[in-house]
Amino acid sequence: MLEQKWVYEVRKENLVFSDDTGKWCRIPYYNHPTGCPNYNRVGCPPKAALLKDLLDYDWPVYLIHSNFPLLAHMRKMRNLHPDWSIHMQRNVLYWQGTSRKQLRERVKRFIDILQDKPTMISYCPEGRGLNVYATAQKVGLYLERIRHLKTCKHVAIVGTFKKGIIDGSE
Repeated sequence: MLEQKWVYEVRKENLVFSDDTGKWCRIPYYNHPTGCPNYNRVGCPPKAALLKDLLDYDWPVYLIHSNFPLLAHMRKMRNLHPDWSIHMQRNVLYWQGTSRKQLRERVKRFIDILQDKPTMISYCPEGRGLNVYATAQKVGLYLERIRHLKTCKHVAIVGTFKKGIIDGSE
C-alpha cells in the first residue's frame, strides 16, 4: 500500500504541532507586506480548527505530497519571456495550480485504494497547526526551504476525524 514515494504513514509521535504556525502566515514576503493574503479566512489561521483537535489517532494518518519541478518551470518561463524577472518566473500564479492539482489527484488515488476510508483531508495542514517541515523530516521526506526551492512539494494530511466531528470548518 505505501509503496508510493509520495505517501508516508505518520505515527502520532511523529506529528509535530506548533502554536506558531499562524504567526508564520503573517511573515512578509515579496509583494505581500502583511504575509499570506488568505490569513483570517475560513480554513486558515486563526479561524481554522487545529489538526491535533480533529484527528482520531486510533486510525492511521498519512502525509501525501505533490512534486513540481519549479526550477525547470522557471527555465521554461525564462525562455518564453526573457524580459521577466526571477520573481515573475517563480510567480505562484503560473505554476501552483498544477502542483495543487497533482496533490488532489494523488490524494484521490490513495483514498480510492484504501480499505478503511479516511474522513479528513487537510490540503493546508500548516494552517491547522502542523509543523509540516518537522513532520516531513521525521517520516523521511526532505522539503526544501521556500527561499531556495527547486522542487515544490505541496503537502496534505489524510486521516480520520474524531467521533462526533463532521468536518473541521468553523
